[in-house]
Amino acid sequence: MTVAAGTCTGPVERIAAARANGFGLALVPGPATGPGWRDAHAWVHDPALRDDLVALAQATAGTDRPVGVAWFFEKHAWHVASLVVAALLSERALPPLHRAQLLFGEYGWADAVAVPGDGWEPCATPADAAAALEAHLFPVVEGLRGLRAPRALWREAGDRLGQAVLWCGEAFGAREEAWALGTAMLEAPTRLRAPARFQLRDGEPFRPRTGCCLAHRAPGYPTCPDCPLSCR
Repeated sequence: MTVAAGTCTGPVERIAAARANGFGLALVPGPATGPGWRDAHAWVHDPALRDDLVALAQATAGTDRPVGVAWFFEKHAWHVASLVVAALLSERALPPLHRAQLLFGEYGWADAVAVPGDGWEPCATPADAAAALEAHLFPVVEGLRGLRAPRALWREAGDRLGQAVLWCGEAFGAREEAWALGTAMLEAPTRLRAPARFQLRDGEPFRPRTGCCLAHRAPGYPTCPDCPLSCR
């Protein structure tokens, strides 16, 4: 993937360099240009674009539309939640989410995120971060109203935040700090609120999800190990 972007900046580069579980957050400095890059909310007021992207995600899943919607939304939530958690751990600051962009690739969902290196707000509290993430995701959830229940989408958002916390804790070598941050964010009075339940399972970081991503409906996909269907 070739990406043309704005001037590289310290916080974006530091976060993009982090690695855990064999991968890093696909993050580039904004503004990013090139095919597929859009404002993170570009499709919210464009039903035709929304339907095209969801149809691509559904085709990738190879099953019904609810699965495509869930994956489309969760990819968005994962990239932005991971950016927020990583920013607080690495930079002690909150990035300007209103200027975030996403790269919508051949599968219909977000493959990467871009954010400028300027305009970061220092010393954000976990509650501030949770509120900022909620504010960013609110128009996304509303834009998918009628395709999937908002309550289910908010559960998925909280679960992606939890997964972002697990990954960031390992990527930045700050497991205890990340878990404490994630617990505070999930306990904050937002629509993301959910039990934290961060734990070690067989020596590996783990958090049981509160909702299902519907992956098991897609051909060849088992039920996820952290799915509530698996953790009963």
